[in-house]
Amino acid sequence: MMASREIIDLNGEWKFRLDPNDLGEKFADQLNWTHKYDARWMGDDYDDSQWDKISVPSCWQTEGHDYNGVAWYRRIFPLPVESEHPEQQVLLRFEGVDYYADVWLNGHYLGSHEGYFGSFDFPVTPYLRDKNILCVRVDSPREFRGEEHEVGQLKNTFK
Repeated sequence: MMASREIIDLNGEWKFRLDPNDLGEKFADQLNWTHKYDARWMGDDYDDSQWDKISVPSCWQTEGHDYNGVAWYRRIFPLPVESEHPEQQVLLRFEGVDYYADVWLNGHYLGSHEGYFGSFDFPVTPYLRDKNILCVRVDSPREFRGEEHEVGQLKNTFK
């Protein structure tokens, strides 16, 4: 007999913050004392109340952010019903991220992915709680600055 599958759709409104200085992964002691509170953006106790809101799925450029580089997404979601059964494995699935992604769930680093449209997933069963905080660091670099060492190294979409 096949187990039923529950899908929690995480599309919709997420918290969002640009990180042009790549500070989000820094520890408090790496920052000036006036900014120590603003470290470890993936932490489950981090206060994201001042972050912007953004729709997912979409790319931030279509949401009005004319920017290439690092940005962060955060989303809270409930415990999936099927995870209440220990024999069920819960996967967190992404349909695509442009271009590099690092993913944390409840402060636990799940892993990374590189690519435009390729889907990827992480097993998350042991990290789930009643209230879950998903955090994704995305690096969407500029495709081509025109520097000599970059010629011939453009990102391409395969058909």
